[in-house]
Amino acid sequence: MNDTPLSTDALAYAPPPPLPPVRSPWWKGMLRLAMWIGGGCGCGAVLGLMLGGEHGVGAAFSAALRVADFRWVALFVVLTIWPQVLIHEAGHALAGLARGMQPLAFGVGPWRWERSLDRWRLRRGGRVLGLLGFAILVPHGQRGLSRLDQCIYLLGGPMANLATFALMLGLAAHPLVTTSTPFAAFVIGTASVAALLGLSNLVPFETQGWRSDGRNIIDLFRRSADAERLRRVRATLALGMAGVRPRDWPAEALPDLPGDDEEPPNLIGLNAISQVFVHALDADDACLARRCARLLAAGHARVPEAMRAHLAVNMAIFAARIERNPDLLAAWRPLCAGGLLDHTALHAWLDAELAELSGDIDAARAALATARALAARVPDAITGVLVDEALDALESRLDARHPAAVDVVGASSVATLPCSGAAKPEHRD
Repeated sequence: MNDTPLSTDALAYAPPPPLPPVRSPWWKGMLRLAMWIGGGCGCGAVLGLMLGGEHGVGAAFSAALRVADFRWVALFVVLTIWPQVLIHEAGHALAGLARGMQPLAFGVGPWRWERSLDRWRLRRGGRVLGLLGFAILVPHGQRGLSRLDQCIYLLGGPMANLATFALMLGLAAHPLVTTSTPFAAFVIGTASVAALLGLSNLVPFETQGWRSDGRNIIDLFRRSADAERLRRVRATLALGMAGVRPRDWPAEALPDLPGDDEEPPNLIGLNAISQVFVHALDADDACLARRCARLLAAGHARVPEAMRAHLAVNMAIFAARIERNPDLLAAWRPLCAGGLLDHTALHAWLDAELAELSGDIDAARAALATARALAARVPDAITGVLVDEALDALESRLDARHPAAVDVVGASSVATLPCSGAAKPEHRD
């Protein structure tokens, strides 16, 4: 490793100090659980009573409430949270597919189901703070880009939960429910969680950098600046999935970078900067890449935990391919772990680049072999081409046993922050 301290310019791209771990007292977790149970039961009960009087659905739901035991209801509330998250994400996925979008990845809790070059893969990715589930779908050409397409996609998740709630209301009138404590508790618990998850996601709010479906829908119809940035992010992602290299993306499709007098970019703004960054890397535009790098490095601590790894991957690629600085690469490489998507092929490539820059040829060759073995994990053909080019260039340098001229290769659209999904997955809960 090079012990020379980072240059003044390189310090501008250095990561901020690591954030302290977030440790919530145990009682806060119990309080959140109690709020979920109470809020869910309240939503289910109130909606059920509103939908009928002495006869019909409301009466049946009231009868089920009288039969049910609160302890059983609390148990089924806990047990049905994850199934309802899965139903929510499935609703987004089906709505997106109906509008012609392409699926990229889905996640519920720690589990990921991701597209790769050879097949779909299931893996355990670890829990992410503030994220119960996500669905990442990208437009296919022009399909999925319109405001109507995005609105239908965003409504898919909440509507799936509310459809489950309606189904539970229908089952409430069944004799088995009105006479059996466990069945009554199952119906009430499931209805409560479905109502809470569906309705809460329609409320416009933002927390920990994530936006609810309702907030995104309002932005769409207000035609806000964030909605326009997100549209361009989706457009460039669609181009990448269609096989268009980032350097060939038309200028009108690229998001605008913030001016010096503007406020620091939010999560969507950092997503947009990442897409311009990918374009600059593949186009060998060092000046534009450095401008983007400064903005992304400054915003690293502001993005949600799940997105920091994706931002770090782009910064590590920048350190390896533009700056050719082993210390800068070594500073960003540990921050690449985690995230929503499987970047193990890129991680192995970055390890090989770091070893080569540090003069450890044997370690570089070992990491290069690992990267080639993992190359099929990338999600689309153009990413595969870019990774293969990077690995071939590195192998040529290793064969020559001396540093070569910089051969800039872009990270691909997948090495960017994801938002509905992508800095945000197409959806989060």
